[in-house]
Amino acid sequence: MIRLLSDNLLLKEIKREDEVVGGIYLPDFARIQLGKSYEVIAIGPGKIIDSGALVPMVIEVGNEVVIPDDIGTEFVYDGTQYVIASASDVKAVI
Repeated sequence: MIRLLSDNLLLKEIKREDEVVGGIYLPDFARIQLGKSYEVIAIGPGKIIDSGALVPMVIEVGNEVVIPDDIGTEFVYDGTQYVIASASDVKAVI
């Protein structure tokens, strides 16, 4: 079992084929330039600010998020590839 600390997210990449979005053909390589989409598998409790208060997470398990390609720590757990990233690294919730 993976227990996340602070405002960290456990993410699993969503693999997609080429598709049409809003009438525009968007090949897979173009999407990579914008960042990758991930499903949120687990979340930490939130971030503790200077006053000692806990700021709860606004991102929920099951959300689809976009983070830049070079962000996060990749690892394999029980044969599945995951990424751990901070909630502040998330650029959008889809």
